[in-house]
Amino acid sequence: MIIIDRTLPFGGPNCVQLGSYTGPVTFHTLQSMIPFEESVTHMFGHEIRTGRLVYTMGKPYTYNGHTSTKDTPFPTPIQSIIEELSLLFGVTFSTCVANFYPNGTVGLGAHSDDEQQSEHIVTLSFGAHRKFAFTKKDKTESHTFLLPNSSVLVMSGATFQRDWKHAIPKMKCDSPRISLTFRAY
Repeated sequence: MIIIDRTLPFGGPNCVQLGSYTGPVTFHTLQSMIPFEESVTHMFGHEIRTGRLVYTMGKPYTYNGHTSTKDTPFPTPIQSIIEELSLLFGVTFSTCVANFYPNGTVGLGAHSDDEQQSEHIVTLSFGAHRKFAFTKKDKTESHTFLLPNSSVLVMSGATFQRDWKHAIPKMKCDSPRISLTFRAY
């Protein structure tokens, strides 16, 4: 079950919603069922290993210069999360990107997601507590949230990705984390 218990305004139509997940999926079930692959990005004409492991499920999706090229079925436990999210937000979530962070030395730099048509991007976080940071693109505002195990964070709003960047900063942490990020497009 997904419970949203806090909504924070982020200007105009945008907001961040925070909550928790109390269903049967755990860090260990995700780690055993998802065939993670090494994440590689391209910067300045060079291929760079990010330290994260990733896996895309659902419709093909492009991120970090990588495109998943085929529809990949959702494992049953993730399909049940998608069905619940779709009912909760009134849209059909079609893609899930799973990220495995082995420890706090691996993060994700500040960025905006390319899809402007996805009004809700939902992240479920399992395992180690990690920070999730937001910075307004004009640098007038920033926010950081600590995401504990089984937490939910939703970026909502028609202009959220246009106006804000988000990141998983590096931090002192020896334990791994898995995030599931769901998109509707």
